[in-house]
Amino acid sequence: GLIASIPLVSVLSMIWLYVDTNDINKVKAMANGILWMIVPSMSLFIVLPILINCGIKFYLSITISILTTMVCYLLTISVMNYFGFKV
Repeated sequence: GLIASIPLVSVLSMIWLYVDTNDINKVKAMANGILWMIVPSMSLFIVLPILINCGIKFYLSITISILTTMVCYLLTISVMNYFGFKV
């Protein structure tokens, strides 16, 4: 679990962005955007084990979890846009 939780893609993306643009403000904006999107992404890891514990088959559980995560992303982005945060 520890290895899987390391945000390797995010770190590599920030390095790539910095190397391509040499703009620390773009990297800062990207890191900030990633930070705000952690909250809705956690919904998958909350919903999936609950559904499996309720006896729902794996593929249905993962599908529902992914759909729930998508809704949480849309809600988060909508709320952030409403309050003027740039996403």
